[in-house]
Amino acid sequence: MPDLNLLFGEGEPAPATTLNFTEYSSPKDALEHANRELGLAMDASEIEYLVDAYTHELKRGPVDVELFMFAQVNSEHCRHKQFNADFTIDGMHKSHSLFSMIR
Repeated sequence: MPDLNLLFGEGEPAPATTLNFTEYSSPKDALEHANRELGLAMDASEIEYLVDAYTHELKRGPVDVELFMFAQVNSEHCRHKQFNADFTIDGMHKSHSLFSMIR
């Protein structure tokens, strides 16, 4: 049996850390390293998207929490929840989910 106190215990939150691109040969290398070390399971297109966003738009390194959130939102599990959801635009309920409109 697992130790339930360990599973459900509370601890001090770890401080957020910023990925410093200058510590790596390139922003892409930094994000690939973070992807492996944090177990984010991002694919090459997602890493390229983040390289562009953080180097050209935001002009800073990502915070680890941002990387976790990006990876979660782009996971297959969350995509199905988001794109199969009902939604309302300008007060009007839409009869199709985004997935059904794409299909």
